[in-house]
Amino acid sequence: MKKYLLFLMVLSFFLSSGSAVAQIVEKSSDVSPYVGILKWDGGGSELMFGARYNYNMSVNGSIEASVGLVFPEHGKIYLYHANYRYNLSLENELLVPFFTGGVGAMTTSFDGIDGSTNLSINFGGGMQYFTSENLAIRIDVRDHMVFVGDQSATTPNPIPGQPDITVTVDGGTSNNLEFSGGITYYFI
Repeated sequence: MKKYLLFLMVLSFFLSSGSAVAQIVEKSSDVSPYVGILKWDGGGSELMFGARYNYNMSVNGSIEASVGLVFPEHGKIYLYHANYRYNLSLENELLVPFFTGGVGAMTTSFDGIDGSTNLSINFGGGMQYFTSENLAIRIDVRDHMVFVGDQSATTPNPIPGQPDITVTVDGGTSNNLEFSGGITYYFI
């Protein structure tokens, strides 16, 4: 993971030219591909990839749509969210911290088991470091709270003539932490 973040940081410095000035401009857009780690509530962690699209309504307030993909062993997990982002932006600052929060869903699909989609909210923060007028390095930390309903799965019984085996898991809430970094390109 550290190698990916270091690569993205070095790449952004090579792509930048001239002096960097924070250019969060009202009514502008930006896109942020990212890579990170999603740490599960019960332990373990998985590598994740994704992208964010942001529309800056003002210098400080913006709305954001994001999609994330996680590939655990024998499955896929999709995260989709709509967020509000508040930038703690001052004029001509290279480092712009922000807070974010929103609502969305997490869809899980594992081999041999039907997928399920559950409501999710996320909140957190991060910062952007501008390396040029249109390019910034972005780091995010956020909590994905997933509300899981009761779920059950049925498998055929290996003993002929016996009823199928059904397993039911009680629902609840899980807190999954995301640590991610990427490059943001501003369309000014």
